[in-house]
Amino acid sequence: MRAALFITCFNDTVFPGTGRAVVTEIRELFAERMGEWGQPAPEGLSDDPAELAEAARRHQRQKFLRAKAAVSGATFARAPHSGRRHRRHRRDRSRHRPRGAAMRIALHTRVRTDRIEEYEAAHREVPAELTDAIRAAGVTSWTIWRSGPELFHLLECEDYARLLARLEGLPVNIAWQARMAELLDVVHDYSAAGAAAGLPAVWEL
Repeated sequence: MRAALFITCFNDTVFPGTGRAVVTEIRELFAERMGEWGQPAPEGLSDDPAELAEAARRHQRQKFLRAKAAVSGATFARAPHSGRRHRRHRRDRSRHRPRGAAMRIALHTRVRTDRIEEYEAAHREVPAELTDAIRAAGVTSWTIWRSGPELFHLLECEDYARLLARLEGLPVNIAWQARMAELLDVVHDYSAAGAAAGLPAVWEL
């Protein structure tokens, strides 16, 4: 996502602080209100336009993934079982892939049937230190879906093997995985062997 704010030369001459004031107001608005409509703004969000654009992109992506019907560029889709056909126009998806994301990895884990509520509650309060570390390791998005006790993960990252290597020995991740081990029957493998644990693609449109 690219965002730009154009300030005319006249405005910049008469009111030189306008551009910076607008960016600051956007940041304050994100921090105060974004969480009311979905994913909250990241902690420590600055006035950097690139950071603000990335926060907006992540927020909109989560709203899109949770929507029953959505329109994105040349793609139109309706909710499953709606009785209506849906169509998609084939495009070069690499043009829309988040900058820096080179891999899409699908994973499967399984939560214990008597710990589902606890698992979901834990994921409503993932430590900021952990999410920051995941992003720093090259992840641009990570979504988990649940069907009964079966959990399906889809993540986009720069390099999955490198991601595992960076997170495996990280104290905050070790603590999180120890907590998850109490809730899961099938856990996420952060060892070097886990780099080959991604689900194989069967079909793609």
